[in-house]
Amino acid sequence: MSPSSTSGGASGSGRPEGPWANASGFATPCAAGLSVGREHVSYVEIAKTAQQWGLRHVGEARINGRLFTGETSASVAALVPALTAAVGDRAPRFGPLHVSVPDAAVRVSLFELDALPASRAAQDAFAEFRMGREPGATRYRYVSQPLGRAAGGKQFLLGLALEERWYLAIEGALKEAGLRAWSLNTNGLRQFNLHHEKIRVRSGALVTLEPDTWSLVIWDAGGLLRYSRAQWRVDELDANEIAAEIERSIIGYVHSETGRAVDQIWVCAGTGTSELTELLNTRASTPCQVLDTAEHLGVGGAQDVLRYEAALAAALQS
Repeated sequence: MSPSSTSGGASGSGRPEGPWANASGFATPCAAGLSVGREHVSYVEIAKTAQQWGLRHVGEARINGRLFTGETSASVAALVPALTAAVGDRAPRFGPLHVSVPDAAVRVSLFELDALPASRAAQDAFAEFRMGREPGATRYRYVSQPLGRAAGGKQFLLGLALEERWYLAIEGALKEAGLRAWSLNTNGLRQFNLHHEKIRVRSGALVTLEPDTWSLVIWDAGGLLRYSRAQWRVDELDANEIAAEIERSIIGYVHSETGRAVDQIWVCAGTGTSELTELLNTRASTPCQVLDTAEHLGVGGAQDVLRYEAALAAALQS
């Protein structure tokens, strides 16, 4: 298990590239993205012609059960047919498959250090040591990535942890369905990576919304990731409650340290974009800006893919 090297994350771009990568990339005219939610999966296949990505296929299926809670055996048994139904007979053979899981399923920590551990293995071990100090017998799979150096000279290390049983369960279900993930990441971090060049021009926050989870990431004026939070949408958590939680998180971040700011809020929320954006606009001094993941596709490719947005963002990581 090691961070992906596809986009130069180790050089300090400030972007958290896909962790848990199983293969190194190569130039390819096609790619696929798979979003594994708590109760559904979605799949997008794209191909490149004339230096532009175009949509080739989309698919989705419900899981006859609930992932990331309870025992894994029954969940895996339900996940395999859902994967098969969503992907169909279009399993990628000559292109990477990037897989995203709900943000709330992954623990994220940011470490501000005077100096980074020397090697990748040492960095992963550091993340495991720091994140594994919480009480409890739950085993996690850990991974880390250097994000770069802040203006004050401190270096940042991103640590991520996914329960090992669910990591192995997803890996096993993919294998049984004839699939292999080239990288595994969260939807919120995928979206941050995908839109990074556009949104990094000043400090800001990115809100993503999925049927089962919402997430918030915040970066500084240099485009460096500084804060991440996600929450399950339990008990029919509505958009108004989510907007209130996002407001509290942003206020807490800004006031936790002198000089912190969030100059712009961006929203990438699929079918929930309109309502959530309006609610956030009532709380923000500057209107939110909406990101359209489909704008990265060529002409004629941006059909109605709102409910496939997480899978599309994963596919576009290539």
